[in-house]
Amino acid sequence: MEDSKTLDGNREGRSDRRNLGDEWKNWDGRVEPDCNAGPDLFMNFVLLICFIFICVIYGLSWLISPRLRELGPMAYLAFMIFCAVFTIATVVWSLVFSFSVMREKLLFSGLMKGKTINFFLPVAKKFAGWTGVRVDRLGNSFLKVSNIWNFACIRQIPGEKLLLLLPRCLNASAIRRLKELKLQYNFETAVVGGGEEARHAVAEKSPEIVIAVACERDLVSGVCDVAERMPVLAFPNQRPEGPCRNTVVNLSELEGAIKKCVRTSAT
Repeated sequence: MEDSKTLDGNREGRSDRRNLGDEWKNWDGRVEPDCNAGPDLFMNFVLLICFIFICVIYGLSWLISPRLRELGPMAYLAFMIFCAVFTIATVVWSLVFSFSVMREKLLFSGLMKGKTINFFLPVAKKFAGWTGVRVDRLGNSFLKVSNIWNFACIRQIPGEKLLLLLPRCLNASAIRRLKELKLQYNFETAVVGGGEEARHAVAEKSPEIVIAVACERDLVSGVCDVAERMPVLAFPNQRPEGPCRNTVVNLSELEGAIKKCVRTSAT
C-alpha cells in the first residue's frame, strides 16, 4: 500500500486509476445506489434497541420474580427498584438523544458521550441486516449523528492543529478547491489509501481535530477507532463511477466544517 501523501503531492490524474481499497475488495463492478440517509435512520434503530433493552429487563423480572420472593421481600424490592431506575434512565437518555438529533444540537452533553452511540452501532447493524437496510446507508446515517456530537465538542484551533484526510480517488476539481482552502486556512492534509494509512497520518501529525473524507465503510471504522481521543468530522464521498475512482464530496459542507474548526485572526 502506498504511503500517505499531502494534498500538494497528490497528482490530479491519480483519481483515474481503479485501485480498490481494502473495504471494496469484493466489489462486483456495479455502481451502487445512493447511500445518503438522514440521521433519523440511525436514531430510530437506537430507540428500537433501547425499547428492546427495557422489554428484556422486565421479561427477566417476570421470570425470576418467584425466586426473588423466596429469597425475601428485600431482594425482590431491590431488583424492582433496579428495573425502575434502569427504565427511567433509558427513557430520559432516549428523549435527550432524540431531541439532540432532531435539532442537530447536543443537549446535556454529559449524557451524550460519543462512545455511547458507538456502543449501539454493532447492534444496529444486525437489525439493519434483518430489515433489509444496506450497511452503507446505516453508516451514512451514523456518521451524521456522530458529526452532531463532534461539532458540539469542537473548540476553534489554529489551522496547523487540524488534519484533513482525503481519499486518493477524489476527483480533480475537488482537489483544486481543497488546495485553495489549505492556503487560506493553513491546515494539515494527507491523502491516504485506507484505514491503516489514515491511522499512520493521525499518529504522525498529532492533530487536535480530524476532518475525514472517504467511503462510509472506512469512515465508520475510523470514527470508532479514535472517538475517545479526538473529534472526527466525517464526510462520506459520493461514487458516481463506483468506488475508488473520481469520487466527489459536498465541498460546501466540507468548507463549512473547516471554518468552524479553524481559528483565524479575525475570530
